[in-house]
This record gives sequence, structure tokens and C-alpha cells, in this order.
Amino acid sequence: MRRLVGVLEELPDYVTVILRPAMGWMLHADCCVIGPGRVLVISAVHWKGTIAADKDGQWLGTGYTDLGRPDRHAAYFAQRLAYGPWARGMEVEPVVVFTDGPVKFLGPKPLATLVFWEEARALLLEPFPPGAAPPDVADLVQLLHGGKQHGLSPRG
Repeated sequence: MRRLVGVLEELPDYVTVILRPAMGWMLHADCCVIGPGRVLVISAVHWKGTIAADKDGQWLGTGYTDLGRPDRHAAYFAQRLAYGPWARGMEVEPVVVFTDGPVKFLGPKPLATLVFWEEARALLLEPFPPGAAPPDVADLVQLLHGGKQHGLSPRG
């Protein structure tokens, strides 16, 4: 994740970045990037090399390193976020960013967009060009920062 932070710092001022966002006490992501019309829910995986799958579909790196299912975590977080009223009218996209180096992915069909390190800068910077109007995301930010809200209903 540290490597990704350097790219996140290059985003325009109107883009909101939340590290380790949470919805409730069990639903977390590595990062959310929020800009006009779009929310990226990011799981960062510091890995290079081959990724295959075990019999249950869990991602395995070289040497049978259990990488879990970061695509599933990002997809579920994105789905729950899109379901509620906070991201209404915004595209919510789950993404897995590999931050170490080249990856040969042989696993099951991913539930999130896979982005290799060489493509990460383009994924983050191109959708948010300088000069756009900042969106009103105060309620979304409070939700993801684990404010005083509970459950998945907006503040009244």
C-alpha cells in the first residue's frame, strides 16, 4: 500500500482519498478514491510473479503463499457501498492493484478489475483530470471513516 500512496498524492485536490475505509466493524478496504461520478474501491496486493488458485478458488502465489481473495473483498465492499444512498449516481468500481511488479494471473475470473503496477498511475490519474468541480461527498466520507453512523442508513 505504501507504494500506492505516492501515486495517490498526485491526484487533484478535488479527489478524496480514504485509506483503510470501513463500513461497520467487519467490512474494510485498503483504499477508496472518490471523485466526480466515480468511486474506486481498491485492494492492494504487494506481489509479483505467478498467481494461481487452489481447489476453493483462493489465490495462491509461488510456494503456495495464500493471498486470499482481494478481488472478492473489493467487490463486496463496492457492492455494499453502491447499494446504499451515499454513492447514488456514482460508478462504484472494485479494483485490485498489484504493487510489487509483473504478475501472471492464472486464477479464477476475478470479481474486480486487476491493475498491474505499470498501469496504476493511469487508472488513478486519467479519470480525474485537473479542474473538475469537487463533488459533495461529506456523507460518504463520514460513512467510510467510521463516523457515528451505524448500519447502512443515511444520517437524518
